[in-house]
Amino acid sequence: MQRKRSTEELIIRCIYLEFGRNQHLQAATAVVKVWRKLHLMPSINNLYPLIINLST
Repeated sequence: MQRKRSTEELIIRCIYLEFGRNQHLQAATAVVKVWRKLHLMPSINNLYPLIINLST
């Protein structure tokens, strides 16, 4: 589980840096939807704390 969380955090941080503060939430949401469709993560809720941390 720790490795998965680290991967999620890395993805969100990359999105944040690539798209900037105003667009990263939309980009992160798109990534999460794709991951869920591919069954790579059990719940979208795992990423919310990371997204909130980066948006403050």
